[in-house]
Amino acid sequence: MDKGRFGFGSEYVWLGDFKNRARLRTTPSIACIVIASADRRELLDDLVMPSAVTEGFDEVVVVGDYHSGVGYRHLPIPDMLGTTVDAQIKRDVGTMATTSDWLVYLCDDH
Repeated sequence: MDKGRFGFGSEYVWLGDFKNRARLRTTPSIACIVIASADRRELLDDLVMPSAVTEGFDEVVVVGDYHSGVGYRHLPIPDMLGTTVDAQIKRDVGTMATTSDWLVYLCDDH
C-alpha cells in the first residue's frame, strides 16, 4: 500500500483529499452518524431520527438494522460477530461513507 492511502482491495481513499477538503470550505461541514440496532427501532423512529434530521447537520447517515427514509442515507450493514465489534465496524463504515469535516456519532445501545 502506498504511503498516504487507506482502503481495502481496489477501493482507495487518498488521505490528502481529507486535508484539502477542509481548506476548500469556508465553514466546516458536520455529519451525524447513527449506529442502529434492531432492538431499538421504535426509539429511533420516535425520538432519534426526527431530532437528527431537523438538527441541521450537513449529512445524516444511519448504519445498521433500520430502514430508508427522508433526510438521511441508510447503509444496511448487518451484525457480523454478535459483539461490540459490530458497533465499531458500523462506525468505521459510517466514517468512510461521509464527506464531512466533523463527525458526531449517536449509538442507540451505548
